[in-house]
Amino acid sequence: MKLFKYFCSMKWLVTFIISLVSLFTLDAQEVLTREQLVAGQCALLHEADLIFVVNSEGNAITQSTQARGDWPIDHVAVFHRTTDGNPCVIQAVHKGVCIEPLNSLLTDEDASALLIGRVSDVDAKVTIRRCLAFLGKPYDHYFAPSDSAIYCSELVQKSYVDAKGNLIFDPIPMSFHSTDGSILPYWTEHYGRIGSRVPEGAPGTNPAELSRRPQVTILYIVELSHP
Repeated sequence: MKLFKYFCSMKWLVTFIISLVSLFTLDAQEVLTREQLVAGQCALLHEADLIFVVNSEGNAITQSTQARGDWPIDHVAVFHRTTDGNPCVIQAVHKGVCIEPLNSLLTDEDASALLIGRVSDVDAKVTIRRCLAFLGKPYDHYFAPSDSAIYCSELVQKSYVDAKGNLIFDPIPMSFHSTDGSILPYWTEHYGRIGSRVPEGAPGTNPAELSRRPQVTILYIVELSHP
C-alpha cells in the first residue's frame, strides 16, 4: 500500500511539473485593439517583428496550411520603422515587394486580426537590410525557389539571419493539400494555367507554418473590425 501511494504521489508530481513547464513555455498572447497597437507610434513593436495576417473567411492558402492555434493565416509582413520614425511594413504582395505604412494592414478589409510575432536571436539591423534589398521584385504567384520573384513568407525565410549571419528559418516541404491529403482543386487549376504540376513537397515556406516555428513567439493578437 505504501509503495502504491509512493508511485501515485510521484505520478502527481511528474504531472504537476509537466503542467508547470507547459505553462511557462506558452506564448504570452495579449489581446490589443487597433488603437492600443498604434499608441506611441507603435511603441510595443520591435524592428523585424513579424506581422501575421488572419483571414477569417479562409482561402486556398489557409485550407492547405496549418498555423499556430489553427488561426487562418494567409500573409506575413515585416515590421520596420523608417528613419523618420514612421511605422511601416516590408511585404511581398501582388504588386511586388514594397514598403508601406503599417496602416495598410490595419485597414485591410480581408484581415480580421493580426498576430505579432517576435523572432529570437535575430539580427534585426542586418535582417531589415536584407529585406530592403528585395524591394521592387515582382510577386511570385507560383512560389518558385528562385529569387527572380518573391512571395510573402519567402521574403522572411531568405532575409532573417542571426548575429553570425546564419539563416534563422530553413525551407520546408510545401503543402497544397487539404486535411484528407488530396491536392486542392484550386491549386491544380492554378498551376494548370502554366502547364505545370502542383509542386507538392518542393522546398518552400508559408506564413502559417512560420507562425509555428520555435523561434517565433506570438506576443500580441490585434483584433480588427471594419465598418
